[in-house]
Amino acid sequence: RVVLRGERISNDPDLLDNLQVWYENVYNTCLIHRNLAFPLLLELTKAGDKLAKKVFKDEIGKRFATGHLTTIQFILYNDYLRYLTKEEKDCIWDESSLNLTKNIINKLKMLFDDSHSKYWKIINVFEIMLFIALKYDKNYFFPIIDHLPERMKREVVKKLILYLNYKEFREYKIPYGKFFRLFEIIIEFLYDNYPDMIKCLEGGFYGGRLSLDDMYSVGTIIID
Repeated sequence: RVVLRGERISNDPDLLDNLQVWYENVYNTCLIHRNLAFPLLLELTKAGDKLAKKVFKDEIGKRFATGHLTTIQFILYNDYLRYLTKEEKDCIWDESSLNLTKNIINKLKMLFDDSHSKYWKIINVFEIMLFIALKYDKNYFFPIIDHLPERMKREVVKKLILYLNYKEFREYKIPYGKFFRLFEIIIEFLYDNYPDMIKCLEGGFYGGRLSLDDMYSVGTIIID
């Protein structure tokens, strides 16, 4: 029987055989899905398995360095970085920064080039960036805005400001004041570097007069 977080996963002999092969191959995470490998490695690490601990940390670093957004999101939202030392986390951020920036830009390009992209897919990218900025003090907003193609920079800025303005701040366990200060920093950056892009929002955020209807007037349409 395989048990994870106090729950029985399966009595399936095929799964048990796969886990046996996984163990015999030094916890090779290529042999089972990450959604199973990472929690198992974590539980083995907590149980004192030194090999599992090494593999767990190595896998976090290796996968994080790819900058793949789905993988980054999986690692961050499961808070796996808290099991690393400060030096290990600093190394991971340094190694992943370039790929993460490139992948976010490419993802935004793909979404904006697709006329059928739903709004929630776009703000999901903003959500990853916001989470990283608030929890880990790594601000990717500025370099990404700077390196966006001119043809889409204005629309990204509009959607970003509206997303932040209407962000429902839940489940973050981070003081709201930190979010508010980050918002101010982003606004200040945009006014200093791209004032022409957000003139249509003047008096909105600062004046508190921006309404949901303005999403349509500035070109941001939410599609259910």
